[in-house]
Amino acid sequence: MGFQCANHKKESTQNTAESFSVIQRNSVSIQNSIEELTSNTTDLRNSNQAISDSVQTISAVSEELTAHASETMDAETVNTQILENIAAKMKSLVQYIQKQ
Repeated sequence: MGFQCANHKKESTQNTAESFSVIQRNSVSIQNSIEELTSNTTDLRNSNQAISDSVQTISAVSEELTAHASETMDAETVNTQILENIAAKMKSLVQYIQKQ
């Protein structure tokens, strides 16, 4: 009976040691997963910042293009008025010359 008791204690000790080994391996696995998740989160944050920077750049370029388009439209309006004035004066000049 003492032998069985000793064997049972030895088996219990081995089972306990094996359980602690499993806990240790699982803990290391969890730690590695946390480190990987942290790295992925950092990469995601950096990517989001790059996207935000790109959107701001696109917005700034769009504003510049809008401003230049407005300036071009204003210049076209002025040029059209000048051409209309020139056409009117040319017409007057042609009429004057024909009367002479």
